[in-house]
Amino acid sequence: MKTIFKKIDHKQLFFIIPLFLLLVGVCFFFLKLVKNSHIRVAQANPGTCYWVGTTDPANWNDPANWSSTSGGAGSTCEGGANVPGPTTNVVFDSANLNSCTVDIDISVASITNSGDYTGTLDANGHNITIAGDFTWKAGGVNMGTGTWTVSGNWNNTGVSSWTYSTSTLVLNGTDKTFATSHGGKVAGKYHNITIDGCLLYTSDAADE
Repeated sequence: MKTIFKKIDHKQLFFIIPLFLLLVGVCFFFLKLVKNSHIRVAQANPGTCYWVGTTDPANWNDPANWSSTSGGAGSTCEGGANVPGPTTNVVFDSANLNSCTVDIDISVASITNSGDYTGTLDANGHNITIAGDFTWKAGGVNMGTGTWTVSGNWNNTGVSSWTYSTSTLVLNGTDKTFATSHGGKVAGKYHNITIDGCLLYTSDAADE
């Protein structure tokens, strides 16, 4: 190596060093490009899965109970025989009113019951993680004994049955809304709430 460097004068180094740095920069650019492309694949656009429980109640962790369309065929969630995952928006609607029993810890993008589903969502002691909103405006909820972690808005106004048991509700969103209660205070009570963020609290019962 010493012999090689002796044959390179200062003028040659003046051109070689910038060229070397340019090649290193190009390598880093392509490595970053490849890395970002993998990230985009992993963060695919969220899908939507609809509850189509085959029994009453039916288990969450059964592909037959989930469809890609409202009231559609089971085992079509997320393009095949799958149950909702971290990028899935979950919808409960009037097309299927069978109650849902959560039989595993779950992580989803959102859970929505806009007011036309009258069944019950039973957490059954499992943990529920929701990256976005939880909206439950009819039917019932049994929060169970696990931990609910919600990063989006919370709205359970309008439910007809609400059991908080010994659950913990963690609200960790920023600039989100916490809308709770029902006439008669059905859904205005919780066993334990942890707030890690900034929330706007609203209630449809003036004395809560």
